[in-house]
Amino acid sequence: MVTNHGPDYERQKWGAAAKAMLRLGEYLGGKYANEVIVISKVIGGIVGERCRRSARLIPNGVPLPDRSANTDHLERLDIRPSGRASHERTNAHPLNEHRSTPLRF
Repeated sequence: MVTNHGPDYERQKWGAAAKAMLRLGEYLGGKYANEVIVISKVIGGIVGERCRRSARLIPNGVPLPDRSANTDHLERLDIRPSGRASHERTNAHPLNEHRSTPLRF
């Protein structure tokens, strides 16, 4: 049994060798596993196309609760609400930003 969470080989962070290994792992897992689980219909389509087999869809997550506009709990912690941060969507890398901050002991 193998669970496919998506085509990680399409991510910018991986080099050519890593991408090749990820593709190979996806292919071998999809081809030879007794059962393939996917987390979305799109990924199921990728498995079907590349491995010529069907997959069982089991979505990740749970139903989302209603969103609250109240930010009192964040303000108490001195946290300002913002959008989702992802280093893949910007040129900044979290470690590089950390390194530019002087260490104080």
